[in-house]
Amino acid sequence: MPIPDFNSDGVLPPHLGDPTQISHMSPYPVSSLELCQKLGFSPERREILRGWLGLRNVLRTLGLTDGFQWLNGSFMEDAETRRGRSPGDIDTVTFFRGTLVAPANFDPVLFQIIRDRVQTKSYFKVDHLGVNLSWPGETIVEYSRYWCGLFSHRRTDGVWKGMLKVDLNTNAVDDLGRQHLDSLGQP
Repeated sequence: MPIPDFNSDGVLPPHLGDPTQISHMSPYPVSSLELCQKLGFSPERREILRGWLGLRNVLRTLGLTDGFQWLNGSFMEDAETRRGRSPGDIDTVTFFRGTLVAPANFDPVLFQIIRDRVQTKSYFKVDHLGVNLSWPGETIVEYSRYWCGLFSHRRTDGVWKGMLKVDLNTNAVDDLGRQHLDSLGQP
């Protein structure tokens, strides 16, 4: 299913007509290439997407390949029209199985950056948090409930909105996304 267009409220729709059909509900499963093609329409957005792809590469290097990400924030809105500015980052929650451990040859500075939300946002332009799918079920449900509740509404006016879901272990597709962004030019 392609990424839906922004609705009249300037957001991804929370569902595609019938909210009782799970296949019509947000978060919409998409590939990183689709994301780059659909929402990489400005130099600022392409810069954010390059950072997001870079973070995904680092997570895979650290062995976090089993899982998915939920994406939202002003990046999933028509921020340019509604807010008069480009988004500053992309909000991302990574649901993963595994342990975040740096291999012996991994850059310790980069490892520290990805373990710190503020530094990750500054370095990658990703407001990133994680949910370990190995945590107790009740904990996963609570975190999922929190993120779903936070991401499903625009904070400024409470408008319902949708989000996207991208699998983690898609290195080749991420490369295609990066190539697409590069074909559009550097910021």
